[in-house]
Amino acid sequence: MLKRSIDCLPLSPPSPRSKTSKSEEEGNDELVCYWDYLSLEIQYKILSYLPLTNAYNLCLVCNQWRYVYFNSCKSLNLIPFTRNVTNTVLEKMISMCPLINKLSVGKVGESLPLNEEGINSLGKFSELRFLNLISCTFSKENIIHLGQQLRKLKVLNVTWCSSLNDESLSGLSLFTSLTHISFQESRITDIGMKFISFVPWIKSLNISFCNLVSDVGIGHICINLHALESLNLSWCVRITDTALKYISHNLFQLKILYLTGCKSITIDGKDYICKYCSDCKVHADSTFMPYKRVYNIAL
Repeated sequence: MLKRSIDCLPLSPPSPRSKTSKSEEEGNDELVCYWDYLSLEIQYKILSYLPLTNAYNLCLVCNQWRYVYFNSCKSLNLIPFTRNVTNTVLEKMISMCPLINKLSVGKVGESLPLNEEGINSLGKFSELRFLNLISCTFSKENIIHLGQQLRKLKVLNVTWCSSLNDESLSGLSLFTSLTHISFQESRITDIGMKFISFVPWIKSLNISFCNLVSDVGIGHICINLHALESLNLSWCVRITDTALKYISHNLFQLKILYLTGCKSITIDGKDYICKYCSDCKVHADSTFMPYKRVYNIAL
């Protein structure tokens, strides 16, 4: 359905429909189309409440509705259509949705049919501020290209991408507006954490399930990421008490710390984090209780 909808979408606005005079409308109420009197902003606001699948079906009705929806669309969730998002489809979406600032594509367990060229084309979404990529193929060249193009990007979520490694992150510092990063379930090691430390302006970092990261990697980010407010280390099984000491002595702006599944942390580490991180809310296993400053979350 996505392919069918995109192939027949216009790239230019439809010609305005001629309107009848007020007297003619009063004489023949059946000809009155109140939709035509709404501004494009209001029309899109109405259409935006539809689920994405229904919106695509609606866009098959006429050129006017297609233009209104896609030309005004600012948020696009392509996760339900992951299997159909090819390089060609993505290029079509870029030409039709120039105002997109939030894009989600990919699905856990399904390979995204985009090659390196397709990932690079995401850089043409010049207004993009939020990018969510799941189960995609990512390379060093992709990171460098997107960093040079997406100057307004604030949130980068690259999840369950097994191809994401240390080398891929060497160009991460090119994202000059980036404040939130998530590399959940990736193959990055302590070397990759050093590359992340070259982005000192980030406020939120999620490296949960990155079981190749150790205390050394945490030490790297503690040196430079002094603006960090949220850190997710859940199921980073190589994290020990030493990492908690690094965090306590360096990340003074930290407000939220996730330690669920960090089985290598002992009671000494727990005492340490509770003593020195009085303003930080810690989410962890039930074994962290009954320390009053540490909060439990359900697994």
